[in-house]
Amino acid sequence: MTSSHRDPGAKGLTSPELGQVTPLTPEQQKALTNRRRFLQISVGGSLAAIGVAFAFPVLALKAITQFSDVVAEGDLIGDPGSNTPLDVGAFPVNTGVYSGVIGKSSQANENKLEVVRVAENGTAEDFRVFNRICTHLGCNVQPELNPQGEVHCLCHGSVFSSEEGAVLAGPAARPLPQLPVAFDDQGRLIVAGAYSSEV
Repeated sequence: MTSSHRDPGAKGLTSPELGQVTPLTPEQQKALTNRRRFLQISVGGSLAAIGVAFAFPVLALKAITQFSDVVAEGDLIGDPGSNTPLDVGAFPVNTGVYSGVIGKSSQANENKLEVVRVAENGTAEDFRVFNRICTHLGCNVQPELNPQGEVHCLCHGSVFSSEEGAVLAGPAARPLPQLPVAFDDQGRLIVAGAYSSEV
């Protein structure tokens, strides 16, 4: 009884008893080529499927983040519930008001804004727009400024500058994130860039 096995170094079949290498027939070569091709396609397809399985969640997350419901440059500041732009002439200097982003969720922390009027020069620089989530433990700062004209949080007593959001009294250790703002061509207050720090 003889058995044949494939010799890795030979282009044929080896008979162990005879020590001979017999060349492959054209049919055997074709079958061997077909098996190799099948394995290449199978392994390649499996690797592609694994790649897609890992890439899909990453791409989906990127798409969700890219088209997310949080504040972005060009957004109109106002009341998201009524889609009413902020009336910039409605409140005097040294006052604050809660606001949000028109057309976006009022539930996202990034969209919870505190607008403070610090001057009356008729420009967007008259306004400071901060994220209204206190950087200490996440309470909302008060919409009204304290008697000294500062943004304050009643939860634990943190006080922030109404000019740049800097911490004036703790326990908060980080300033309030601030949004740059501008007027659009209709004189409405809009977001002009990203937050100064992480929300």
